[in-house]
Amino acid sequence: MSHLSNTDLLQILRAVELLNSGTSMETLADRSLKCVLSLIKNEMTAFDGFDTEGNYTGSYWYSPPGTVSEESVRLFGELVHEHPYYQEAVLTKKEQVFRTSDYLSLSSFHHTTLYNEFYRGFDGQAQITSAMKVSPVSMVTCSIHRPSMDFTDRELEMLRLITPHLRAAFANAQAFERVDNERKYLINVVRRGIAVMNAEGDLIFISDIAEKLLQTYFPDCIPHGLPEDLRRHIQSQTNSANGQQYRASAEPFTIKNEISELIIRLSFDTQARQLTLIFEEKLERKKSDFCSLGLTARESEVLFWMGKGKTDGEIADICSVSLRTAQKHAENIFIKLGVETRTSAVMAAIEKLDH
Repeated sequence: MSHLSNTDLLQILRAVELLNSGTSMETLADRSLKCVLSLIKNEMTAFDGFDTEGNYTGSYWYSPPGTVSEESVRLFGELVHEHPYYQEAVLTKKEQVFRTSDYLSLSSFHHTTLYNEFYRGFDGQAQITSAMKVSPVSMVTCSIHRPSMDFTDRELEMLRLITPHLRAAFANAQAFERVDNERKYLINVVRRGIAVMNAEGDLIFISDIAEKLLQTYFPDCIPHGLPEDLRRHIQSQTNSANGQQYRASAEPFTIKNEISELIIRLSFDTQARQLTLIFEEKLERKKSDFCSLGLTARESEVLFWMGKGKTDGEIADICSVSLRTAQKHAENIFIKLGVETRTSAVMAAIEKLDH
């Protein structure tokens, strides 16, 4: 039987709206704490993490801020096994919401080392806890504390209804953080073009490199937009990816001109409901390009044909030199590029030219 009135349900809806007012991990602490505090008045709210083995992984955040010192957090980690929610939820990996008094009388709880060494200083005599799985390898507990008066059935029900939304907020923030980190890596380290689309097909981010590549290969493409051919390709690949939890890559989109080729790879993340487009341009190298790497004109020519998959004998015929001379040129190339094989030489040269 529900203990909630229509007013309570409206209050929960407002709390959900507050919780979903952002998506990033940076704002999750403020959003989640305000959400809980708007529903259940308390002395302290704490979010703590655990791994699949039941090990305490540390505090996420407390309210009010600065309530708990780093030393107190360390002490809590050593004594948390005495808490009823550790035995009933963390070790069993069972998602549930309950009062401490549902499993242990408050007088008995007040005799534990955990209470006397930790909670006594925070007016945490009565507690209510929500345990939730936020990923395949981690759990988070939200524990709410106040002095003396135990929590009511109404408050228990309100926390139970808001918990799935708290779990989803954690999962979404983690997913967005993962995508954002991958995006930053691609921009700052790999130095490729990148664009991101949301589930509605809107372009929500595009790097300068990706923008320039689109303008080069699709001169009629509107600024900050995608050409129709690419959109049709994305739609066909999206349809094939539906129903999959995560699809790291799909069939790439390619387009060529006289001297180069643009390859656009797709990375789907159904949890974050985003599609990342990774732009990579492959240039058709000329023989003279390799001279900038410190190679002679003849060595550059030999390396060029290596990149085309030609054997030493074929290169000797193409360059009108003896087999031994072609092999000697190859040896010099290896020494100058600091490699030992033909494949490594070609890869090293391309990488140097790209950067």
